[in-house]
Amino acid sequence: MFILSIIPIPLLGDTGSVNPSDRLAEIRNKIAVAEQRVRDLEGLLTALILGQPFDADPNTPGVQVVSGLNTPQNPNGANDANVVRQELYRARAYEGELRTAENFWNEIVSANKAAEQKTQEMFKPAGG
Repeated sequence: MFILSIIPIPLLGDTGSVNPSDRLAEIRNKIAVAEQRVRDLEGLLTALILGQPFDADPNTPGVQVVSGLNTPQNPNGANDANVVRQELYRARAYEGELRTAENFWNEIVSANKAAEQKTQEMFKPAGG
């Protein structure tokens, strides 16, 4: 099973673009979402361990909970440190997968830019 199928956060869909720069930008957006999820889960886990309340977004009125933790199997998952810990492991693994994809697409973008530059140099007029 791919981790992509078990992360309960909304992610940008595949744009279908074959442009490597677009793919890289898409992956970087997903990384930003994944980083925020990891921060929220770390904060929630710390609050549960210390017995403190936790608000995922203190700037929004009301208490904002971390989504995807309360499931039919664990209806009180957001208050269970073990459930939060397991979700944190999954979120960190997903972020790692995205970082690997980012490195892959970054190399492709760099290679394309280098090839484009060499092509331009090859067709420069002599002496100019």
